Amino acid sequence: MGQDSIGQDDKQYGDETNLSTVVFGDDTLFDYLGNYTSVSDMLQGSDNNQDWLDFINLATGHFQTIQTSPQTHLDNYTFHFLDNFTKKSGLVDSFDCVTFEQRVQVEISHRSEEGQAIHTTEQEEPVQPNGSLRGLPRPQPLDIHDPLITQTHQILLDIKEVVTIKPRNSVVELEWSAILEQTCIQFFSPHNLRKYLALFWHIWHPNVNFVHRPTFDPVTSKSILVACMALIGASVSPSKTDNEQAKIWFNCVEEIVFTDDDFCNDPLNNQDTLLLNPIQNISKIQALQAAYMVCLYQGWEGTEANKRRIRRYRFSTVISMARDFGIMSAKHPDYSTCIYDRFDWRDFAAREQLIR
Repeated sequence: MGQDSIGQDDKQYGDETNLSTVVFGDDTLFDYLGNYTSVSDMLQGSDNNQDWLDFINLATGHFQTIQTSPQTHLDNYTFHFLDNFTKKSGLVDSFDCVTFEQRVQVEISHRSEEGQAIHTTEQEEPVQPNGSLRGLPRPQPLDIHDPLITQTHQILLDIKEVVTIKPRNSVVELEWSAILEQTCIQFFSPHNLRKYLALFWHIWHPNVNFVHRPTFDPVTSKSILVACMALIGASVSPSKTDNEQAKIWFNCVEEIVFTDDDFCNDPLNNQDTLLLNPIQNISKIQALQAAYMVCLYQGWEGTEANKRRIRRYRFSTVISMARDFGIMSAKHPDYSTCIYDRFDWRDFAAREQLIR
């Protein structure tokens, strides 16, 4: 039996000796580079976004370079995402936010569900940041029994606070007035919150899906997260009015997010890892999600000054707070040993959001 085992081992190792070997220092492995000294030199002057992926196939012999041409022409693949990502700006143009017609259809479907008449032609002009009456949408009566009215009221109070009591170096430039208050109420009204959240889920969520939709409740979630999701939803809306009105509140919502207690305060017990139980700290996870969304909408839709501020200060703050929250050690427990009736679906969703 031992001899049979030895024979099988010899056969195994004999087969391995037939495998091709790589000799380190063998310059012939890089013959596909031709006379070029680097990949950048070889692809210099090429404006075709297919080149880099095709270059991967050069070493395997799937592509033959033309020695008589000073430049390569690699036309087998395309990098539409990278092309949009580097040449364009804005969430809709830079990411996969479906077509304009599909975005219109999302809004139409939402209006149908809301039981409202469908109007495909935009009548209003955007509200001016200086509080001008030009283009001010007609005030709509708010239903005080609407479940989302508390979110509208809380967002209004938070924005009013950062506008009227500006801290040093505040990014908020608006001045509070009755017109601005009415504009804020209308933009973050329960009806608009539902519309913008629908646009967020259908258009933006597939791109960055770290919010768990089945367990997300807009009524009980943190108001700063609802506000950020509404701004992104308005930014990807097919309505230019929604796009422009969202920009009015970019800086205000940024200010209330990065001054939120759940985002800024240190743990009372001074532990290095805060989120020992994600389900008990879901509000802190939502604060972190809101801060990241601020970086998204300001980085892609904000002014150049806003983009620089996000790159220099805000994003590093998000990274630091994520580490303090224990995101680097976030993981699921061994569910194979968990009894079925003791499985906590909300705890699973909270952990998954923290991981993502």
